[in-house]
Amino acid sequence: MSHTKHAVLKELKIDGDSQASSADILNYLLKTKRLSEDTVRLAVEKVSQKTASNPPNTSPPRNTHAPAIEQRTRHVALRFYYDGADYNGLSQNLGQDTDNSIEKELFQALIKARLVDSRDSCGYSRCGRTDRGVSSVGQVVALRLKSSIPAYATFDQEGTKPVPNEELPKNEFSKISAWVYPRKKKQVDTSAPRVQKEIAEYAYSKILNNLLPVKIRILGWSPVSDEFSARFSCSSRTYRYFFAKRQMNLERIREGLAFMVGKHDFRNFCKMDVEKVYNFERHIYDAKLAELGNGICYVQIHGQAFLWHQIRYIMAVLFMIGRGLEKADIVPELLNVTKYPGKPSYRLAEDTPLVLHDCGYPNLKIGYSVPNLWTTTCQLEKEWEDLMLAANQIRNCLDSLRDVEVQKADVEDFAKNRAAERQKKLERVGKSYSGGNESTLDWDQLSDSPLVKWEEALLWMDNRMGLVADPGALDTHIHIPLMSRSFGTTYEEKLEQLKLNDRKRKKYEDGVVKKRLATEEDKRFYQHMARQGGAGI
Repeated sequence: MSHTKHAVLKELKIDGDSQASSADILNYLLKTKRLSEDTVRLAVEKVSQKTASNPPNTSPPRNTHAPAIEQRTRHVALRFYYDGADYNGLSQNLGQDTDNSIEKELFQALIKARLVDSRDSCGYSRCGRTDRGVSSVGQVVALRLKSSIPAYATFDQEGTKPVPNEELPKNEFSKISAWVYPRKKKQVDTSAPRVQKEIAEYAYSKILNNLLPVKIRILGWSPVSDEFSARFSCSSRTYRYFFAKRQMNLERIREGLAFMVGKHDFRNFCKMDVEKVYNFERHIYDAKLAELGNGICYVQIHGQAFLWHQIRYIMAVLFMIGRGLEKADIVPELLNVTKYPGKPSYRLAEDTPLVLHDCGYPNLKIGYSVPNLWTTTCQLEKEWEDLMLAANQIRNCLDSLRDVEVQKADVEDFAKNRAAERQKKLERVGKSYSGGNESTLDWDQLSDSPLVKWEEALLWMDNRMGLVADPGALDTHIHIPLMSRSFGTTYEEKLEQLKLNDRKRKKYEDGVVKKRLATEEDKRFYQHMARQGGAGI
């Protein structure tokens, strides 16, 4: 049959996107005597009888859905943790298929849970934008979430006293007594009399954590005022940067860190974004270095706000000080932007050890639920345990290597070659090699044999040649003093370059010029925003 159909169409010269009507085909079949008129007449009669017995449905389609009921939403602040090592940062890259952001995961969970319809419709704001690899234990976002208390809920059976948002429960454990319509077959029956119910708010933390990956955990939430902004209502932010002590002098780091405290122009400790920022003065309230044990430390910096990559550039300079490559007084030198208006060329510190530890709000009290904290604690303990086991497996391998034996002559050749390579690089920059002390340790003090354990070889290379087997030893770059390096373009030079680009100039005018004209308005705005908040307890 299919073959006959295609043959007929071909003979009718109907191909491609052309269409043959039923009349065309029937006329052709009758003309070529492939069908008789009686056969066609009989087929038409049967079709007519079938159509008469099943007339087309011309009535409007039946509405199978109940009338739309207005959903209540409430403004909520969420505090959450995330491990940023595997993500491209907090901010969602809308429209990009390759987006791998924290916000993408968050909104997928919010939409799947039907707590929001979309990102655009929920009044979303965030405290701090963390970059690729950076983690947080105190990130705060605010948005309007669907509430379990219906918009039609009232305090009386007659429905004359609506329940305002201000009277809603502050957490998922407190309940409110309200009159609501009953549900019939999973639909709200607005024709039935209201019934009184004790209603609790949705357990937002639990709902979202059931949908989010374990590396993102909602810790708690709080209802907030309508004008609250996770960004503009925040008065301070605290960062922690973790690192291994190894050979670093912690007292020198503390000395350099002390110079950072106070109000300074940090343009030499950041990546300048002249399209958005014109004032590089920032106030650091407090800074400290803490030792956790097992050779792990962290630097904590508490300030009002921070510039792009500011913490990572600060840590890069502090590490130079800790390793004895720079003196602590390099910090006030770099803070003197009159003397040094351009930043010397140096690399910022790694991203993954950086954590947004806390976001401070004068009038926000996040509420936490015991069941959610219990589950989150157990999950994070598992994450910590897995990483500790992996770390100790590596430590076990390192310890086992200490007992293997190597030739003394091989050790000497290796150390001398390394020292010679380093000396050549130092000579290129006009410096001399000063590693080790050849009179400090002799092979005879370690072993009479031509073989030595790897542990003894490491000790000898450290003592005699100043060679230490740590991650930095694989970097063969020679340190050039910061003030001997080339300096980058100044803010004024960047501004002149920006004005040559129409798009960037407009962005600058929208983002910076208007801000500079409204300083007093900004002051009043931030004072007003700082008064916004709420409590979840």
